[in-house]
Amino acid sequence: MIIERMASELDIETAFIVNVANRSRRYYRVFGIPKRSGGTRTVFHPSPVLKTFQYWLTRNVFAHVPVSDAAVAYRKGNSIKRNAEIHLGSKHLLHLDIKDFFPSIRGNMLGRVIRDNHVRLNLVVDEKDERVINGLCLLTDHLVIGSVCAPAISNAVMYRFDGAAQQLTGSQGMKYTRYADDMVFSSNAFIEPSIVDRVELLLKEEGFELNRDKTFFMGNRGRKTVTGIVINAGYPSIGRTRKESIKTLLYRKLRYNEGDSAVILGHMSFLRDVEPDTFNSYVAKYGRLFNANVMETLIEERRQSIEPAKSEVASTKAN
Repeated sequence: MIIERMASELDIETAFIVNVANRSRRYYRVFGIPKRSGGTRTVFHPSPVLKTFQYWLTRNVFAHVPVSDAAVAYRKGNSIKRNAEIHLGSKHLLHLDIKDFFPSIRGNMLGRVIRDNHVRLNLVVDEKDERVINGLCLLTDHLVIGSVCAPAISNAVMYRFDGAAQQLTGSQGMKYTRYADDMVFSSNAFIEPSIVDRVELLLKEEGFELNRDKTFFMGNRGRKTVTGIVINAGYPSIGRTRKESIKTLLYRKLRYNEGDSAVILGHMSFLRDVEPDTFNSYVAKYGRLFNANVMETLIEERRQSIEPAKSEVASTKAN
């Protein structure tokens, strides 16, 4: 019984685990973060108690179920840069998107993953265990952004689909990768539009819906991007427009102290991951121009902006 094992290893009562699972909504803090495309993304942040249970399940259950090598996200050694590199040199690309990816993952999908792998996991799981696991990992029978389990569960649930997509594309000499809800198909030959309908059918069989509004083809003469990375030049790049924007942000911050240091650090981190040589050249150039250690300056300013907020929170709690 997996719940008894969890209770034993964490040295707590099974009744407490069950109680948290039954009332998991009380153990989330909900907030919104802005999306690059506009609007707000809702994030559910689990409490330390719920997070502990989710970490245990991730380490002892979901980290040991099979994941397709086509699944690039949330895996050690992989990144959005690696996802882009797989498609380098391809003349034609197709981008597809899964609508409401995380919320579409339900308890029946999670239960199937556990039942399909109980021998591999050496677990005995009954209906009570499934209900408790669902309560700890899902919120109102939906996987939510912010759950510690979400990355591992999403890749495990998509294992069958990823395999079917690989079979479909492999027979046509195509490459396929999936980064969370972003799917990319690439080929040196023209990609027939009919493949969209076939992928959509495979998704429906697994309980997902294709987001037709985010379906687009990229040809050899146009700009080709994979998870935000430009691959036209034969190597991963963040693109000329974004690099110019970063240079403007750096100049205005170091010259006039304008802009959000946290936002700029995010852009610089992305640049360092994708184009380390360009990152180093920017740090050197603006360091000489303003006689400053660019990254240390940004990090220190970000730290100073956080401290007053922490003090305010502490004062509020004290009152």
